[in-house]
Amino acid sequence: MTHPTIRQIDSVLANIERVVPFDPKWNNGTGYFDHLVHDDLELEDGEVVRFVDNMMRNGIIIGSPLGNLVIFERRARKLDKVQPHDAMLVVTNLPRELRWMYPNELTSDEFNTILGIPGNPNLGERLAEMQNVMIDRYIEKVRVQMELGE
Repeated sequence: MTHPTIRQIDSVLANIERVVPFDPKWNNGTGYFDHLVHDDLELEDGEVVRFVDNMMRNGIIIGSPLGNLVIFERRARKLDKVQPHDAMLVVTNLPRELRWMYPNELTSDEFNTILGIPGNPNLGERLAEMQNVMIDRYIEKVRVQMELGE
């Protein structure tokens, strides 16, 4: 398993303009952010923000129709010992409906896929599009049923 590198993570973080202040209530007591998944940050689907927690770990939040998608560094960086090519353990907190899709520990490829790198929609955007397609299909089905008098 190849974890994302420091360079890869820093490149993503550098392109996220909005920083949200860390709220200690997000922490579940074990260093994970279960409570952040359903905290209302008023994010648009696909909107990406970042935070730094009280242990100096970097985190990324993506808005989605199912809740916040949270990606974060599992351990704080030891700044005097970190090199750009070093791999970093990155983990997730996802809405229950998505946990089967991604393991807790992300590979470099999974990290890129969730974030939509390079130049693709991120997972929040893809989920919103899937939701819209399903709604459109349902509306069409109801319209046809009404025309047929069912």
